[in-house]
Amino acid sequence: MRRLSVRLGAALIAGALACGCAHSPAPKGWLPKSDASVTDAFGGWIVAEIGPGRKAARVEGELIAVEPESVLVLDGDRPVMLAKQAIVRARVAGYDLHASTITTWAFLGAVTTPTHGAWLLISLPMWSLAGGIGTASAVRASVFEYPSAPWTELAKYARFPQGMPAGVPRAALRGKRGG
Repeated sequence: MRRLSVRLGAALIAGALACGCAHSPAPKGWLPKSDASVTDAFGGWIVAEIGPGRKAARVEGELIAVEPESVLVLDGDRPVMLAKQAIVRARVAGYDLHASTITTWAFLGAVTTPTHGAWLLISLPMWSLAGGIGTASAVRASVFEYPSAPWTELAKYARFPQGMPAGVPRAALRGKRGG
């Protein structure tokens, strides 16, 4: 029986760690916190794959605008126009949902399990599982993927959600400084 509970605990911890492996495609510190995202002047972070299979090119940067036939991405300070029909997959991270806070609380909860006596065989895997699932869910809630999500959904996280304004030259666009 003891061997079974040790194996079950190890399996639950491994599952929790696998669930917690989800991460945002954006550089660390680049995205605004979820509550500040409505006032942030910059777009979400997009990673787009162009072309099939192993020969796919990858473009990433700030999502500037989604037009009827194209997507404008700011790679550093260089605007890149991508034809929608050429994009095979895209991931857009809109905001940071404080996933590190969930992970920290789950870790602190797991650290307290020795005080639970024999119940730690249940509480440690539960803290690990809940922390892993919670972290993965928090990250996934703020990341949207094409083709699963339509371009209209991803456009909500563009700097210009309604499309590129007339009269704004692409060359004048500047990226976020200091993240």
